[in-house]
Amino acid sequence: MRTWSAIAVGLLVFLTAGGAATVSRTTVVAAAGQTKVADPAETNPNVTAGPAGTIRIGSGRSATCQWTQYSPDGITMQVDTSAAGFAGTPVYVTSIGGSSSHWSLAGTGAVYAPDNGNLRTGFRIYLRWAVPDGAALTPVMACNYGWFVQWIGSE
Repeated sequence: MRTWSAIAVGLLVFLTAGGAATVSRTTVVAAAGQTKVADPAETNPNVTAGPAGTIRIGSGRSATCQWTQYSPDGITMQVDTSAAGFAGTPVYVTSIGGSSSHWSLAGTGAVYAPDNGNLRTGFRIYLRWAVPDGAALTPVMACNYGWFVQWIGSE
């Protein structure tokens, strides 16, 4: 067992050891101070631990009225993350915010490649109603509900 200090940020847990940040799949109970957590390689033989390195984290929020129609019952938005300056392909975690009805959507956490195919600079998200009942979902509705995409990316 190694001693790590932990910082919890949203859905991601960042562990620091010797001043370098790495990401672990291990659950950390305490979010502050010194906590004993198992090295992933010690608890799961299918996980290999690489050398300590650095991690780049970016986050943002889209505008509310950039949605376009992709099918009669679905909308899409391309989200620009280029300001984060990712050098490689990041892992994105997304959610939808707004004033109403975003709880009833499907696709809120599904990230697709943007039109240019480069996930370093953005992603595309597709939404539809979680319970398809034939009701239309349009960009005008999304704009009226104030829906936006909030995201965190890490590499």
